[in-house]
Amino acid sequence: ELGYSDQNGDGYLDTVNGPLAITLAVVNERANPVRLEAAEYIQKDLKKIGIRVDIVAQDINTFKNTVKNRNYDMVLSGYYLTDTPNLNFILKAGGNGNLSGYSSQNANDCLYNIDAASTLPALKDAVVNLQKTVASELPQIGLFFEMNTLLYSNKINVGAVLRETQVYSTINEWYFTA
Repeated sequence: ELGYSDQNGDGYLDTVNGPLAITLAVVNERANPVRLEAAEYIQKDLKKIGIRVDIVAQDINTFKNTVKNRNYDMVLSGYYLTDTPNLNFILKAGGNGNLSGYSSQNANDCLYNIDAASTLPALKDAVVNLQKTVASELPQIGLFFEMNTLLYSNKINVGAVLRETQVYSTINEWYFTA
């Protein structure tokens, strides 16, 4: 419908200008291969729908220059957030972690309202509004959280409510259900 078809039988879609391909910049660290592995999963998934992904695995300094110069189609990066995360650096126009150059007055207003909230209800309202704004504008897509994330099957009974600061405190009581 959009003019894409596999014209040469290689399994990838082609356009009038050539193959439908994107570059995915990622840091390649031997000590932490998670991002490179995630990039390979992205590559496999997009191949299923005919999009070629060329992974550009780089050392940290080259990656920083690639990001600074915006020399990529997609970038797979990570952020480290504190227990009281401030998202201004990611979502605010001009933020040093705003890799896509995202700029939204709505998001900036929401971030301001979060910072200015003096009551819990005001904070909750401001955060909900930010969530709605980000969900509708999709400046970034979060793929996974490496720390304090727990994925489990509904066949595992954890036996208690999990708390952020004590995720595994009852692990000795967990069991599989039929």
